[in-house]
Amino acid sequence: AGRSSGCFTKSPCTPSGRNTTVTPIDGTSTETPLAIVNDIRSKRRASALTSITLPVLLAERGRELYLEGHRRTDMIRFGVFNAPVQERPNASDGYKCVYPIPTNSLASNPNLKQNFGY
Repeated sequence: AGRSSGCFTKSPCTPSGRNTTVTPIDGTSTETPLAIVNDIRSKRRASALTSITLPVLLAERGRELYLEGHRRTDMIRFGVFNAPVQERPNASDGYKCVYPIPTNSLASNPNLKQNFGY
């Protein structure tokens, strides 16, 4: 509905993620996150949502982009990557949000320092 670009920015940025408008980079129109999600859901013949929160948005992105390889990055961005899950009842250590730097890279570049925890 009026989106001509795949690139979006949040404006204004609110910590809760509520009442935020989304502006395409070209600045031609604004929509709410709820309108964008409902537009996508209607194309998938799913029922419309009445409100959207950050956990709902994360779940929606998980369904829409499940084969795209965005889940880990999204979970880190939303602050739930280290949260307990069924297979791991305790929260994991925070350093696991980053990967270790490969030994070959560390050996070939003395300016690199291994990421904390590895």
